[in-house]
Amino acid sequence: MVVFHEVPEAAGKKPSHVKQVHPGKARGNIAELEMELKSTKEHLQSTVEQLETSNEELQSMNEELQSANEELQSTNEEIETSKKSSSRSMKSSSRSIPNCRIK
Repeated sequence: MVVFHEVPEAAGKKPSHVKQVHPGKARGNIAELEMELKSTKEHLQSTVEQLETSNEELQSMNEELQSANEELQSTNEEIETSKKSSSRSMKSSSRSIPNCRIK
């Protein structure tokens, strides 16, 4: 069995982990912390705005790249079609030339 007994603190003494702060100094610390908090909020807001701007720029660049990619794919398809057409045309022309064969 475990028994706990309360140990009375010395009269008027605060526990050792509690610091006593002069009221004027505490107000100064609070004001300093409030200024630091305000500065941190402003910095974070600025960072968020920069990230949003960067994200918009990246989205715009991505759209441009997608458009360029679609144009390249279309050009490649046109080249393939032209290549096949030229090949057929050359084969049919080569038939009219004696002893000429194109594979």
